[in-house]
Amino acid sequence: MKKYLLPIILLAFWSCEEDEKVPEATPEGTWNLVSRCEYDYGDCTVNCTEEELESYCIMEDDNSSTAPDNEADCNNLNGYWVKELTSTLTINDDMTGTWEISDRYGDDGVYEDDFYNLTLVENSTGGYLVNIENVTDDLEVNIFITLSDNGESLYLQIISDGGDDDCRLHTFTKQ
Repeated sequence: MKKYLLPIILLAFWSCEEDEKVPEATPEGTWNLVSRCEYDYGDCTVNCTEEELESYCIMEDDNSSTAPDNEADCNNLNGYWVKELTSTLTINDDMTGTWEISDRYGDDGVYEDDFYNLTLVENSTGGYLVNIENVTDDLEVNIFITLSDNGESLYLQIISDGGDDDCRLHTFTKQ
């Protein structure tokens, strides 16, 4: 009986050992845009068409595109330069943050970088609802953030219900 007592005690000790806890994924940190797609109108869940993040030249006469080496060459072709779309999302531990977007769809060839202050609020169905001053004040725009299961990717979905159900999905990875 004594020879079984020590193994039983050791097994009992090991079974009481605390399991190592995996930290819960949070959106805190700095995230870089890696892809963006636009959903078919009227359905914000399927058929998301990937948008190019590369710089290119749009020809004004027929709205076709070409790929010259630089903006000056594009201007010589009577086109306008569409610069690469970049976006950085920074979220602090208090669930506030910033979203910086390099807008590649500038009017008249003028490109503006937009900077938004945001606040995240936990959503009852999971993820976070994003409040952006002067953007989400309009009840027709909803912005949601969800994290991948491993916390390495962050998905930001914009749903604008202005009669045409404009839906985009931005995918970010941690910097």
